[in-house]
Amino acid sequence: MAPFLFAPIERELAAIQADRESGSAQLAERALALLGQACALAGGEPPEALLPGIASLVRRIRTLRPAMAAPGNWALAFLLDLRGRLRASPPPSPPEAGRAAAGALRERLRGHTVRLAEAARPILGGKRALLTLSHSSTVEAALLQAAPPDCLVIVAESRPLLEGRQLLRRLREGGRPVRCITDAQIALAMREADLLLLGADAICSDLAAVNKAGSHLAALAARSRGKPCAVLAD
Repeated sequence: MAPFLFAPIERELAAIQADRESGSAQLAERALALLGQACALAGGEPPEALLPGIASLVRRIRTLRPAMAAPGNWALAFLLDLRGRLRASPPPSPPEAGRAAAGALRERLRGHTVRLAEAARPILGGKRALLTLSHSSTVEAALLQAAPPDCLVIVAESRPLLEGRQLLRRLREGGRPVRCITDAQIALAMREADLLLLGADAICSDLAAVNKAGSHLAALAARSRGKPCAVLAD
């Protein structure tokens, strides 16, 4: 790929790295769109020239947000999918292959969110109130699709960027009863909640979850009240 073609790619890489409001699944979708765009910019590059450039781009995506596993994992899945498509006989053009790979994986990513919401249904069933923080698109989908209609969702605003308020608006638009609290009120609100529900930026090999600052204290508050904590992540 010619170096001058990378200007829009560099801008989007910087934007993904600077994005502190989107969750890991949302950034993974942006990464897939970026990789598809990179293939389109490659134009008539032969596969043997295209793949090393895409592999280098995938490595960069994996280092943008080290605490978030999803963008890098889905970028790697894109590389494997693209490699398979370009080995077809006759191979599609790089723009065709990139567009198809990005589209298929973005659809698969969205499907994970639907399946996770279904998996959460028995966990959320019968709950009268639950507490969450920040804004996870996976948690949002689970609450809108699987939580009981009358379940009160208590959302901590999640300073300093106040991502929790975004989740609050989305749930309110979806007809869910919601209440906003400050981060300092989490321990008090856990007395009322039946469950703490969190998203995750990454799941470690020992099953520890990495998530927004404040999640650890929320989990300790749930433990002190004898309330369960559930983590949703693809």
